[in-house]
Amino acid sequence: MSNFKKYTLDFIVVFLGISVSFGLNNLNEKRKDRVSENNYYENLLEDARQDLLNLENQIMVCEQRLNASNDILILVQNNSSIQEIVTLVLKQYEKCQIISNLLMLRMRI
Repeated sequence: MSNFKKYTLDFIVVFLGISVSFGLNNLNEKRKDRVSENNYYENLLEDARQDLLNLENQIMVCEQRLNASNDILILVQNNSSIQEIVTLVLKQYEKCQIISNLLMLRMRI
């Protein structure tokens, strides 16, 4: 009978040890999953911020181009000389290039 008690006690100790080990392993896996999930959400938020910045930059470029087109249209409607129109086109082109370059630098920072 004493062997039975010994084997039963050994079985209970081994069973509890294995159960605790599985429990700790599950807790560790859940912690890793939470860390991965938080990293995913942080990356998603950073991507959204970058996308917003890109959209704002594109809007600025489009607004500048629209303003330039309107200025040129006004000159054409007023029957301005070709030289005035070409001069304005070149100035507006330079402005657009400068703004585009500045926005590209802004995106890199």
